[in-house]
Amino acid sequence: MSTHPETLSRIELIVVLGAPLQPKSAYEADKYNKLLTKGTPAAKWVVEYRTDPPPSALPKNVPKGTETHMFGPEWLLSETPSAEGDD
Repeated sequence: MSTHPETLSRIELIVVLGAPLQPKSAYEADKYNKLLTKGTPAAKWVVEYRTDPPPSALPKNVPKGTETHMFGPEWLLSETPSAEGDD
């Protein structure tokens, strides 16, 4: 935790990939807002939480039986809509 909890309000997005031992609730803003002093802006971030991808999400050229953990970022990006104007 930062020594400056007032900066938590600057965070907009938390991305958690491949952390199945920590529940999504561990990353929710409300948990950290309890640490703030009165008058400090509340944290209001969005949490994108993913455990390891399923084997079906792996690229076709990956050998069967390959651990999926390292493919989490690719899996997330493949399901993320591109920004307007991006191709």
